[in-house]
Amino acid sequence: MFLKRGVLILFMVINSLSIFAHSGNIKGVVLDSITGQAVSNADIIIENSPWRTVSNQSGEFIFNNIPDGKYDLIITHLSYQTVKIAIVVKGDETLNLSIKLHQSNFTIAETAIIGNKEPEKMLTRLNMIDVELRPITSSQDVLRIVPGLVTAQHAGGGKAEQIYLRGVDNDHGTDFNISVDGMPVNMVSHAHGQGYADLHFLIPEIIDYIEFNKGTYYAKKGNFTTTGYADFKTKKNLDKSIVKLEAGNFNTTRLLTAFNLYENKQTHQNIYLAGEFLYSDAYFETPQLFKRINLFAKYSGKINTGSYLNVSASTFKSNWNHSGQIPDRAVRRGWITRFGAIDDSEGGFTGRSNLNAQLSTRLTDNIQINNQLYLSSYDFQLWSNFTFWLNDTTNGDQIMQKENRTIYGYKGNLSVFSKIGSKDLKSDFGIGIRYDDIKNDQLLHTLKRNTVLDTFSIGNVNETNTFVYYSGDFNLSDKFLINLGLRYDYFIFQYTDNTQKVFSPYQKYSGIFSPKLNFYYNPKPNLQFYLKTGTGFHSNDTRLIALQRVDKDLPRAISGDLGSFFKVFDKVVMNVAVWSMYMEQEFVYVGDEAVVEPKGKTMRYGADISLRYQLSKHLFLDADYNYSYGYFIDLPKNKNYIPLAPVHTSMGGLTYKLNKGFNASLRYRYVSDRPANEDYSVTALGYFLVEAAASYKWKDIELFARADNLFNVAWNEAQFDTESRLRYPDAAGDFTGALEPASVSELHYTPGAPFSIRGGMILKF
Repeated sequence: MFLKRGVLILFMVINSLSIFAHSGNIKGVVLDSITGQAVSNADIIIENSPWRTVSNQSGEFIFNNIPDGKYDLIITHLSYQTVKIAIVVKGDETLNLSIKLHQSNFTIAETAIIGNKEPEKMLTRLNMIDVELRPITSSQDVLRIVPGLVTAQHAGGGKAEQIYLRGVDNDHGTDFNISVDGMPVNMVSHAHGQGYADLHFLIPEIIDYIEFNKGTYYAKKGNFTTTGYADFKTKKNLDKSIVKLEAGNFNTTRLLTAFNLYENKQTHQNIYLAGEFLYSDAYFETPQLFKRINLFAKYSGKINTGSYLNVSASTFKSNWNHSGQIPDRAVRRGWITRFGAIDDSEGGFTGRSNLNAQLSTRLTDNIQINNQLYLSSYDFQLWSNFTFWLNDTTNGDQIMQKENRTIYGYKGNLSVFSKIGSKDLKSDFGIGIRYDDIKNDQLLHTLKRNTVLDTFSIGNVNETNTFVYYSGDFNLSDKFLINLGLRYDYFIFQYTDNTQKVFSPYQKYSGIFSPKLNFYYNPKPNLQFYLKTGTGFHSNDTRLIALQRVDKDLPRAISGDLGSFFKVFDKVVMNVAVWSMYMEQEFVYVGDEAVVEPKGKTMRYGADISLRYQLSKHLFLDADYNYSYGYFIDLPKNKNYIPLAPVHTSMGGLTYKLNKGFNASLRYRYVSDRPANEDYSVTALGYFLVEAAASYKWKDIELFARADNLFNVAWNEAQFDTESRLRYPDAAGDFTGALEPASVSELHYTPGAPFSIRGGMILKF
């Protein structure tokens, strides 16, 4: 009650300050000159001043409280010609502008360093460059857009990717917050792992851009935002309808269709439909028989003066076989090849259907309200065998993880532009609730998928997360901005154990405050320094809380970033940062129990370097290098390594880009060796991979080809130190012989893809 009253009083004070502030405002919308559609992420700058901002998804922008005078307004975008407009601002008046941009060749010179407006969106600036330059055809490609983020696919193409960022093994999303159009992707208390984030329902070709940042510094982001977050924004409209057909090695086929169904340029209303079908046997000796189908529909439009509505609906289904992680000794002994299997009956299927509605309403020039409602229905079933015959020497250790989930959610945001004295203040107030209703969350012991041998756990999870936050951008001067944020999250954990192994039903309440304090300094138009500090958290699994296997429900993370964005010669954009992060509780994957469990306090330090360089009119260079050093605080030296934590990672490449004609890219990915366990007695091997892509565009037809692992490197994708026990193979190669004398703890891995080629055609109409 005290918190609610405090927020209300603060809003009233700020609103009253806004009412008595007397200055002119500049409002506008940025449109494509040919299509008439809104242009998002255009940089709008008042020349020779600190005032700059970015157009939103509706193409809108606003400057509040601009002093009387004559100004030159400059509008830039990576893919459009720069526009310069002379304007006159008079006190207490609002200048309304409609600005049309003409398409041009992509150029980094048009990228602005955002100053005291939207300063946290500089990484999104880099992303806009990357989306233009990099071929993106899968969810792994999508995730690797985030500088320094490394992915690993294991246990089949339908399973969510393993994520590594800032020296953290995020498992499938435990420490990285992922959303699509503001709708959460991470699954709390998931059957396979806390924070499990499956992005396979997102069709890559409908992505407009990605809003992302690293660290714990953003009040609008809550659970799982420790290493950072990524919010994928889908397109409001399609430039043209498309049909895309591609095929490649291992019986891989993909068909994409996307159609404009309705368009009204006057009201900026659009409806489009996209669909995707994918099939692949993959490169394993036992075919994956991987199938996935995706459908996505979206409406975007202006429903009245100042109000915009976005509604999307999507559904996807996927099923597959897989060969799991194989023990290194089985390959060394010649029992199987790198692409063979000990238990080839592993696999799974999953599906998700979503409904997402967002309404943005500008009440006045200084006040805007955003509301969002979302609903997701989700199914998951996975068969895995990590330890083979370690626990059950007769039938083996195969397990099945299963759940059926419905997610209900609401998020609301109120943005207020005002003044305190002569200083500008932008305030964001947010509230929200998320409720997960999980039925039949199961962990079973199975044999060849078909026979259930034992029930380890089965129950229902009901988890509620309500939150409230405040974020304020306070301009102390034309060059210096302070962001102050405070977030409070409150959880209700409920678990009903249908095996009656613990008291049932179980319920617990927990809350956590997350303060943020960030500083931005822009001494020059193309130079920004920042210092970010803040706390975040990742919640524990409701089942572990119920079993009293954890001492913290909401382990905290505390981090700090010191860095800079700057441009060199207009055609080079760089980001350099050093950072540190303390975590109250590290989550480490435990293979033989198929869960993520707490393993103690950790400390990390690191550095990030990103470079985007336009070498010539059509040639671009990009590179990211990331370093991290981490350790368990309470373990003795040399036995306190963090398993699977990347130390050195780097990605980059050269791209030759034309609007029409020939386009090509040559890219690399590098990950260094790293510890696979706490004493570094087992090493997760690093790799260096090269991939190439080329395309030719002629009118509305594009031919393309892509080669992965160009030099056919034998590399390990997902890797774990796992204790397992095997049976000796018989003459036919089946594992039906005698048991190994004892179990062995060693590297188990999923082999990375060998050299492969795929290509196809795109038709636009």
